[in-house]
Amino acid sequence: MQSSSSPVLPGPLGLLQTLVTDGLSMATGLCCGTVVSLVAVVALSSPMLFVPLFVCWKVDGTLHWTWTDTLFGLWAGDALLLVSYIVAIAAAESCSNQLEAQRTLVAHLCFITTHVFVALRLDGIVDWEWSVTFVPVFVSLLFGASPVQVLQVLFLGLKLDAVVAWSWVVVFLPTWIPIVVVGVLMPISLLCSDNPVRVNVALLLGCWGAAALLAGPPLLLVLRLQFYAFPATYVCLPWFVLYGLCVLGTGVFFMANPAPKAKSALPRGVASLHPEAIV
Repeated sequence: MQSSSSPVLPGPLGLLQTLVTDGLSMATGLCCGTVVSLVAVVALSSPMLFVPLFVCWKVDGTLHWTWTDTLFGLWAGDALLLVSYIVAIAAAESCSNQLEAQRTLVAHLCFITTHVFVALRLDGIVDWEWSVTFVPVFVSLLFGASPVQVLQVLFLGLKLDAVVAWSWVVVFLPTWIPIVVVGVLMPISLLCSDNPVRVNVALLLGCWGAAALLAGPPLLLVLRLQFYAFPATYVCLPWFVLYGLCVLGTGVFFMANPAPKAKSALPRGVASLHPEAIV
């Protein structure tokens, strides 16, 4: 679960973080066994691992499935989060929490609708303009979606519809924002802190490493779209590193902070999940 102070992760990265965090929380609450917990979280989050891989194979011509079939991992992730949001509404202890969970559910339904529209558009079943295809994402802004993510989708729609002639570097400007926050602004704040030098150096290297990994997929995508021709599979290589670090890092956290046996087995953060991680 993302805190309100953390930068919004680009697109599927936020969905991956949500799936991994809540999946491992559920696993530790049910069994409190480290091995079983890791197996459970990998199983719960694995659909998102296959989404970029299958998309790249589809683009490279290795797969001959329809786009609807290619995105099966996305449908699995959407279904998992949909169930989580419904459970959150039922488990809400106050009217404010229930209202927030309902808003999140509506936003998620907007994203699911967009995913379906995109698959239909790619398969040639509908011939709408891309800006029209992305309309549900714009509606989700009314229900708490991240303005940064909505702006990114807007830029993509304008570029794909040839309304603007921007370079792909400019089109992905909203994606660079959280990367700059992690790689530049956070290190600057560390330099102004009173932490020991060793701690600051470790945190600084961590921020730069995280920024480099976050920048990897969109940077490789921009290079392939605008400058060089190489297999699309290379684009998702940093994604696998991110996936492994996300699973291992979240696993270490929950192993160091095991869930009390008396607590419910439901994910603690499910009632306050934010929709900006989904687009």
